[in-house]
Amino acid sequence: MVGMVGRALVAAAAGVGALALATLIEVSAARAESPLSTKCNAVGNLSVDDRIAGCTALIESAAAMPQGLVMAHFRRAMFYRQKGEIDRAIADYDQIIERFPDNLNARIARASAHLQKREPEAALPDYAKVIELDPKNTYAYLGRAHVYSSRRDFVRAIADYDQALLIHPDNVIAHVERGLAYVRKGDPDRAMLDCDRAVEISPQTGGGQLCRGRVYFAKGDRERALAELDQTIQIKPKNENFYYFRAESFSQLGELDRAIADYDRIIELSPRSRSAYGCRGVAYARKGDYDRAIADYNQVIQLAHQDQGNPGDRQTQIQGQDGDPISASVASESIVLASGDGSPLRARGEAFYAKGDLDRAIADYDEAIRFNPKDKDALGLRANAYKTKGDFGRAIAEYDQLVQLDPRDFRAYRARASAHWQAGSLAKSLADLDEAVRLDPKYAYSALWREIIAKRSNEPSRLAEAVTRLDMTKWPAPIINLFLGTKTPEQVLDAANDPDPNKRKGQVCEAHFYAAELALKPAPGRRPRGCLTSLPPSVRRPLLRNRPPTSRSTRCERAVDLDQA
Repeated sequence: MVGMVGRALVAAAAGVGALALATLIEVSAARAESPLSTKCNAVGNLSVDDRIAGCTALIESAAAMPQGLVMAHFRRAMFYRQKGEIDRAIADYDQIIERFPDNLNARIARASAHLQKREPEAALPDYAKVIELDPKNTYAYLGRAHVYSSRRDFVRAIADYDQALLIHPDNVIAHVERGLAYVRKGDPDRAMLDCDRAVEISPQTGGGQLCRGRVYFAKGDRERALAELDQTIQIKPKNENFYYFRAESFSQLGELDRAIADYDRIIELSPRSRSAYGCRGVAYARKGDYDRAIADYNQVIQLAHQDQGNPGDRQTQIQGQDGDPISASVASESIVLASGDGSPLRARGEAFYAKGDLDRAIADYDEAIRFNPKDKDALGLRANAYKTKGDFGRAIAEYDQLVQLDPRDFRAYRARASAHWQAGSLAKSLADLDEAVRLDPKYAYSALWREIIAKRSNEPSRLAEAVTRLDMTKWPAPIINLFLGTKTPEQVLDAANDPDPNKRKGQVCEAHFYAAELALKPAPGRRPRGCLTSLPPSVRRPLLRNRPPTSRSTRCERAVDLDQA
């Protein structure tokens, strides 16, 4: 699946808190208000800026009762978030918390805003404080669990789900989410217990069935995964969140047409759903239909601009209702693509890149970076585009920024190693790969590429040492053994065979590439070329012919291109 940020239930928690406070506005309604201040709460087709001005007037007038001021801050923060001005929203929550430190709704809303800003670590103190003040606050446990899951700390995430279930043993959301955490942790059997329990508690909602589908997918049982998804069609056909979850599941299984059909249905139910257009664009891009993908991304961007002026047309309400077992499990990508940040620009840029229109791709990445100069994804994509254009100097400068932004991100070093390699600086490439291996010694492809560059540089091999830290029970272990001399190319091809056709295709591609790479003889002065172009024609032609057209790199392309491996 394409990627990655924020979970829907956390945003739902903030929404529930705001709804709980909605009645408080009646307190200030008894007071005389200026015509401007009434716009803060007015019903009608007012712009977001007018509503913000109304809330500001209400706050500055000091005419409202304290609780009315709290609600004015909440509403202004909500409008700021609609405009994408998250820092200003956080400032409103700060003012509430400064005056009322025990306001749990403000703390949960502020945590949600930090997640919207892609600052999950900043959300943790608020969740911790809510739990301290209210040890039975399920929203705080679930929100914190999502943060832990996002950083792959599944032990802590599961512990928080455990706490939520001690408070509410029949909470379907917690069972489904904990089940998915166990799937990602690599324990599908334990995950199935939660999925089954979700089905027992609420068979009519379908959350447990979708959870089971993810488990079967993790086990490689594609047919049973599809069977579980098929069961859900009659369960809740008008629930948008349900369609999002199922569409992502179909996408994982490679059933892109069925995923697109689900996104079509969401658009029928909610024609202004930015998330649906964005996710459908991703599905079209994976199919290689880049023009349709770009059209959908254009729609996301257009709706985002329109929605800034009309709060009635906000991003799709995928947060769902309290108690909806699917709301917490909707793919985070749908939220990201619907947001007011640079995600749609990055996605459109990738589609232009896949079409070979590098200048338009770079223009989109430029705009995303203008929106957020610390957008690591956009910086990395722009660097890749410059590298593809052969402008290795600019590509390396971009990768340098990535290293400065996050010196512990091994991917940045691996990507820069690719640019150094293609620019002909094998020594710098090897140094970056050494750092990538040091930062993440369990990532097999970094060790494998370190071996390739070392071989081309006539430097000693370290692969035998690296093997002690790798999981040699799973792919690409056969390729590692090929380089160690303990397997033949034919044996690697046999090992590449997998029941999953998509997985098999990628592994066969990798087997051909790395066997060809191993067979290459380093020649004095030979300038390294792109991975696929360095293959013998007899190997390169079938790889290019069989390469599935996607906007994102396929598994094989990721493995045979150093910056994406």
